[in-house]
Amino acid sequence: LLFSHVITLTFCLNLSTSGGLALNNKEKARVYAELGFDWSLFLSTFVHNELVTMTIKMFGNDEQKQKYLPKLASGEMTGAFCLHESSCGQDIAGIQSRATPIQHDGKEYLMFNGLKSWVTNGALADVLIVFSKMRSIADDAVGEQY
Repeated sequence: LLFSHVITLTFCLNLSTSGGLALNNKEKARVYAELGFDWSLFLSTFVHNELVTMTIKMFGNDEQKQKYLPKLASGEMTGAFCLHESSCGQDIAGIQSRATPIQHDGKEYLMFNGLKSWVTNGALADVLIVFSKMRSIADDAVGEQY
């Protein structure tokens, strides 16, 4: 019971709202140092908190924040960070993946073409932060938006 409670707490280190602990950097470093005794636990927790949750907190719109942050903070949802590609590693300028806006049943979606590798939490994630270049339908040109 104690272990499951500790694991649940590690899902909400950053957030001051949405049920989070709002730890400062020194406090988070102490938590991560303890989690570092199990590399997979550390990496999964770090990706979830620092890469996924913070990306949504910093760059998500209000609807995305309300939809995802409480569930990410509670551990109800798990996040994955999809950056690495075999052709360029983690060099964001070399990304080959493309996202194209499409419409289906009156709704707008993004269709992704590309291959990501080394996606931490990918097998169990509910929320994925995916890096790709955008393709505009209007001018059929690839933009340098990520």
